[in-house]
Amino acid sequence: FLNPARYFTPEDMYKIPERDAHSNKGTYGRTVVIGGNARMSGAAYLAAEASYRSGSGLVEIVTHNNNTAVLKELIPEAYRFSQMEGVICRHCSTSYMKIRRISMANSR
Repeated sequence: FLNPARYFTPEDMYKIPERDAHSNKGTYGRTVVIGGNARMSGAAYLAAEASYRSGSGLVEIVTHNNNTAVLKELIPEAYRFSQMEGVICRHCSTSYMKIRRISMANSR
């Protein structure tokens, strides 16, 4: 892993705005990561981790059923792991709401 401290000077650190003491993670944006085919969770993990490191408050991961256990262990702070059966394809982002409705119905 790269050490970010090597790339920032102390003056750079003062440019980063402080977070409001009365805010919560919902105040700082939401990211949806759609990725990872069966037993291939690396890209979804890296994207979710990058989202948190860049300041996103909430991260949801939509991935193949086989990946949820691994990703829950690697990145437990992600607030929802929606499961998707079959192959994740280039049309995933357009059908995200359909996937979300199915996952929310199954979680009840």
